[in-house]
Amino acid sequence: MNYRLAQILAEEAADTAATKTIDIDVADPISRISIFFRGQNEGNDPLAHPAKMISKIEILDGSDVLMSLSGMQAQALDFYNGGKPIQNKLMYTDDDWSRMIFNLNFGRHLYDPLLALDPKKFKNPQLKITHNKALGGCTCSAGYLEVWADCFDERVVSPEGFLMAKENYSFALTASAYEYIDLPKDYPYRMILISSLKTRLAVWELFDKIKLSSDNDKRVIIDGDTRQLIKMLDQQFGPYTETIQGIVGAAYNTFYITPTSKCNVVTTGRMGAALYFTTFQTFGGTMEIIANAADSNFQSLAHGYAPHGALAIPLGDLKDPEDWFDVAMVESLKLRLRGESGVSGSPTCDVVIQQLRKY
Repeated sequence: MNYRLAQILAEEAADTAATKTIDIDVADPISRISIFFRGQNEGNDPLAHPAKMISKIEILDGSDVLMSLSGMQAQALDFYNGGKPIQNKLMYTDDDWSRMIFNLNFGRHLYDPLLALDPKKFKNPQLKITHNKALGGCTCSAGYLEVWADCFDERVVSPEGFLMAKENYSFALTASAYEYIDLPKDYPYRMILISSLKTRLAVWELFDKIKLSSDNDKRVIIDGDTRQLIKMLDQQFGPYTETIQGIVGAAYNTFYITPTSKCNVVTTGRMGAALYFTTFQTFGGTMEIIANAADSNFQSLAHGYAPHGALAIPLGDLKDPEDWFDVAMVESLKLRLRGESGVSGSPTCDVVIQQLRKY
């Protein structure tokens, strides 16, 4: 076998909010780590997207941070890394389970021989997962956590490095105000992820201007309107599609979905008598549904862009490490974002950077 699946944490109860620390004692290079979390709903009224049940994922080697993302950031980055929607199970029905997958990709694709996490290069690598089943789903009464790793086995590889991803900056958006962000200049950049999320609003209604430049604007890499940038990026990465199941009655209820921009949602009955549904307000990671009868089971197909409110900015050909943005000769690197003129409530905006870290 060239590859194998290694279970690094057998499924265990995660009923109490905690941070789980796991030693990464796999000897072989790891192409991907997959975290599985499932929460059992108690009721039919959603509190938040189930991905919020994982609030932080870190890979550490002592004080050295190799990876640091929220669950939502990890899912968005996973989509932009591979172009495929995550196989979540968004279930908003009493006693059923919402099932979330959080993939940490260390290469350009699964089993990338050039880039992988090699535990032997570190002294004591650990995975830390902060979870709280109460933060997502429908008032979950139980939770379970499980972790697997896609490893190289008989195929001998010598990866030259791995993809490192971290939340670099977080701030509150203010209407028409600019935020200036100094970015690190330590490793080559593959991608920058900018995300912000607010119910009923698309990404461009939260921050409307993006500028990335180096050396006091000697080199302007990006300077434009968010809406126009999205048009170009959507062609490169494509749409995010998923299914949602739940129960709704003759009053509108809010359900949480992953795509947040240019969304289309189709809803049908899932069982029982013929039912009628109306779905609207599909921006900002939510959809509102009403049925013509109480306790109506539905299934929706959501199709859109910007998963979890995240917009990806690639800095070169994503398949070619030689083409990524090498900041070794850059004196300063600044990102400037502007809050949209009508934004209110100070929604949070996060900046995640993905870099090539060589051994």
